[in-house]
Amino acid sequence: MNSVIIRAGILALALLSSPALGQSWHAVFGAEQGTRMDFFDNTRSFVPRKDASEAHRFEFTVPAEGNVATIRVLPVGTNTDPPADYDALVIVRGPDMVVLVMLHEGMRRGDTFESYTLYPKLGIGFITTTSSFLGNPLMKERAAVKPDIPSGSAVVFPLRRMDH
Repeated sequence: MNSVIIRAGILALALLSSPALGQSWHAVFGAEQGTRMDFFDNTRSFVPRKDASEAHRFEFTVPAEGNVATIRVLPVGTNTDPPADYDALVIVRGPDMVVLVMLHEGMRRGDTFESYTLYPKLGIGFITTTSSFLGNPLMKERAAVKPDIPSGSAVVFPLRRMDH
């Protein structure tokens, strides 16, 4: 029920704040090393660390009209996972900045909010992910005996355009 309300709110925001580009936009980006910040409830502390997302490329297709874009996650290197397509709400669409919020239906790793801020003219962007591993019942059970499972996390990965 909460996810329906959240999706409706995000969709309303997208409808009100998405100026048209006038044409569809397509690009492939690769992630660079980023920073993760984990919060551990047992010590009431934030712990920063470096994080990497080099096993994937991200292919974005943003239509000229409408509020749903596609993010194709492409495996690279030794990653043998099949490509995966996700819908994303278009929150901002303009020549200088595109903002997408990925829709995670049925995520197994907990509650996750993932946004992509892309700068088409600059060929750069950012992935911002916040999550609660304790939103997953199995992780909540494990966290009771494993203090190395964070209660909440945030990650920022810089992106660079790879297809031009």
